[in-house]
Amino acid sequence: MAPRSSIISWGAYSLVLYGFLLLVSQTNARNVVSTHKPEESYDDIRVDFGFLRKTVHISSSESSQSKKLSMVDFRIVPKAPHIPTPGLNQMTITYPPPLPLFHDRMLSKTKHIPPFGPSHKAPDHPINYGMLPKNMPIPPSGPSHRAPDHPINYGMLPKNIHIPPSGPSHGAPDHPINYGMLPKNIPIPPSGPSHGAPDHPINYGMLPKNIPIPPSGPSHGAPDHPINYGMLPKNIPIPPSGPSHGAPDHPINYGMLPKNIPIPPSGPSHGAPDHPINYGMLPKNIPIPPSGPSHGAPDHPINYGMLPKNIPIPPSGPSHGPPHHPINYGMLPKNIPIPPSGPSHGPPDHPINYGMLPKNIPIPPSGPSHGAPDHPINYGMLPKNIPIPPSGPSHGPPDHPINYGMLPKNIPIPPSGPSHGPRDHPINYGMLPKNIPIPPSGPSHGPRDHPINYGMLPKNIPIPPSGPSHGPPDHPINYGMLPKNIPIPPSGPSHGPPDHPINYGMLPKNIPIPPSGPSHGPPDHPINYGMLPKNIPIPPSGPSHGAPDHPINYGMLPKNIPIPPSGPSHGPPHHPINYGMLPKNIPIPPSGPSHGPPDHPINYGMLPKNIPIPPSGPSHGPPDHPINYGMLPKNIPIPPSGPSHGAPDHPINYGMLPKNIPIPPSGPSHEAPDHPINYGMLPKNIPIPPSGPSHGASNP
Repeated sequence: MAPRSSIISWGAYSLVLYGFLLLVSQTNARNVVSTHKPEESYDDIRVDFGFLRKTVHISSSESSQSKKLSMVDFRIVPKAPHIPTPGLNQMTITYPPPLPLFHDRMLSKTKHIPPFGPSHKAPDHPINYGMLPKNMPIPPSGPSHRAPDHPINYGMLPKNIHIPPSGPSHGAPDHPINYGMLPKNIPIPPSGPSHGAPDHPINYGMLPKNIPIPPSGPSHGAPDHPINYGMLPKNIPIPPSGPSHGAPDHPINYGMLPKNIPIPPSGPSHGAPDHPINYGMLPKNIPIPPSGPSHGAPDHPINYGMLPKNIPIPPSGPSHGPPHHPINYGMLPKNIPIPPSGPSHGPPDHPINYGMLPKNIPIPPSGPSHGAPDHPINYGMLPKNIPIPPSGPSHGPPDHPINYGMLPKNIPIPPSGPSHGPRDHPINYGMLPKNIPIPPSGPSHGPRDHPINYGMLPKNIPIPPSGPSHGPPDHPINYGMLPKNIPIPPSGPSHGPPDHPINYGMLPKNIPIPPSGPSHGPPDHPINYGMLPKNIPIPPSGPSHGAPDHPINYGMLPKNIPIPPSGPSHGPPHHPINYGMLPKNIPIPPSGPSHGPPDHPINYGMLPKNIPIPPSGPSHGPPDHPINYGMLPKNIPIPPSGPSHGAPDHPINYGMLPKNIPIPPSGPSHEAPDHPINYGMLPKNIPIPPSGPSHGASNP
């Protein structure tokens, strides 16, 4: 038997706890009543608090002026089944209060996100929740009582998720729904018919499990711009998207934010709208400046990408001069000072994207521009211990960007000096190998040279210097990721019209690359072979006897695939066909002559094995728009792109689809064309609805 003192202590503790819970219930009940504004009055409202197991009865009195709830009676009664009272207009609200004290302990693992109620102005712009945490209720996307709904991009969907078919539109057609990388077991509401004005897209990105998505109700006023929270961490309060009291705020994309970072609410705009700030994949413990009101010209977005730890991010203050263009630092290393975006004393500087810079590299500040603005310099994924020249003032025309890509170690990078003649176009060396001398970008004594992008070149390959041009400028040659021991022809002077670029991508070993000789007729358009396999003969880019052929980008082709030569064009030019990363043993149809309007490109992306690819035959009507199948799985029949008997179908991008998913054929359009459906990286065993004909108006 417990001592009497223990019984008294437990009794006192129980009374204190009950009093605290009673205080919490009263506070939250008042919050519910004060924030709930139904379209009609109720005589009795029951607020059910789960953890208290009590029911709060709140009576309301209907005013002749408005239909708001007023607290007349407030009392705690034992929880009992709700029996409607005859003659009373009643409703019951189940309210689990999102208190920090009960968030992870007394309550279940459910984070309640309040639904975004109807806007009394124009339609809401998209809300992109990105990679939200687990157990958040996401409201369904209800029907729009005005024009058609804009696309909903759900990111990378999980397994076993039923995607509703995109039924016929009784008004204007619905825009695409991209479900992306969604988690498991989340019901996705169907995109019903549109009865009024269109809601802008809601992109939920990579959502977690078991999260209810709030409904995108009808918009009655001015549109709120989208808020893209990206891959948000746990325990971060997300501010509601309230009404706009001034100009609409532009979207804020927080990307993949770390844990324990306060996100400022998107308050009203007192001046010009702020442009979006995309913080990308920010590290831990970095203060994010709030998006305050704009007192001058709007600041352009600053995308910090995947910043390292312990880097101070300058706040987005008011603009005292012309707006700065965005600076995207990409995936910066640790311990690199990032210069603040100060006021502009001259024309605005264009963005500098340093990409994935290595450690211990000084990044020059973006100072004022004393002449014409410098164009961006994208250094890509630079190696260690490479001095990066500062972007000094321009004494002549601005230099175009130089993108060095993923340069190797110990490669001297020439500084971007002043231009004494016409400006040089960018040189993108891509992922160069070790010990390759890179010629400096000297002054141009004649017409400007176009960029040469060598991509991911192998070892021991001599790269010809970009000398002065004695004739018309050569267009860029992008060799991509070339193999070892491949002679690269120098970009000599052009004796006729300039040759367009040839991008060989990631070519295999022992493949002869034809030199870019003089053009005896109209210039050939570029041929981008991407990441070609071994032992594939590449046809030379011979002279063009008719109209120029458009580029053919074969992407990352497999082994033993015959690539048709780019012969002369006997009719209108063909548009490019980009086969992406094709699998093995797939016959690629030759690009024959066009007997009608040119076919638009078909980009098959990273297709699986043993998938028949239909040939791009002649077009008997308007041209078909491109179909980008992305990274399709194995054993998926791809419908041929047949002739269009009406308006052309817009592209369908299936992204990285899983295995065993039937893809509906893109049949002829009997009325207005359907807009694209981008399913992103869908999981396995998900039925994808066919894109049927549109029975109403079309959106361009």
